[in-house]
Amino acid sequence: TYMRIRERPELRAEDALRIGPAGLQIRAKQAGSRLSARGRRYADASNPEEALQLLRAHGEAASILAGGSDLMIQLARGEAHPALLVHIEGIAELSGIAQHGNLTIGALTTHRQLATSARLACGYLALQESAASVGSRQTQEVGTLAGNICNASPAADTLAPLLVHAATVTLVSDARGERTLPLQDFLRGRRTTARQGDELLTRIELE
Repeated sequence: TYMRIRERPELRAEDALRIGPAGLQIRAKQAGSRLSARGRRYADASNPEEALQLLRAHGEAASILAGGSDLMIQLARGEAHPALLVHIEGIAELSGIAQHGNLTIGALTTHRQLATSARLACGYLALQESAASVGSRQTQEVGTLAGNICNASPAADTLAPLLVHAATVTLVSDARGERTLPLQDFLRGRRTTARQGDELLTRIELE
């Protein structure tokens, strides 16, 4: 569940990563309300089902918030204008690395987890090295692979090695179920993807 929050009139871009999603939650508790940047509503999803229900209800008006390493800065700069932030960082089942034939990476796996994974060191070294080159150590600790993909920046560090490994992404919708797309088809252009407003990217698979 979520509630209306108080207006926070100014959030500087240089403060966005320092505050982060966790900082917003702390400030919310201090204020006695759900606090979000610039008067937006904020909802914690504790499992994929809750996240999908929120996305189904709000569609394009909602933005998914995990590590926030890109979104927080976009909010601060006025480049993104969601009415609702759906916070999914605490959904444990969307994180992790496993291999049963293809390599499967959970959407919320952080760059730091990728950079330090022994599994990636054997056969996926380019992805490991690209994750280790993402921003600062602070960014690597919170930034997620799915976030890097969905941000669709031409400068995204992980996209090139993912494409080399013929990566696919799996998207889930509460209304339509699951679909899997090649990453090359998911990426439509600068900051543009094939993800629909009610869809959640849940995993990435590499050959």
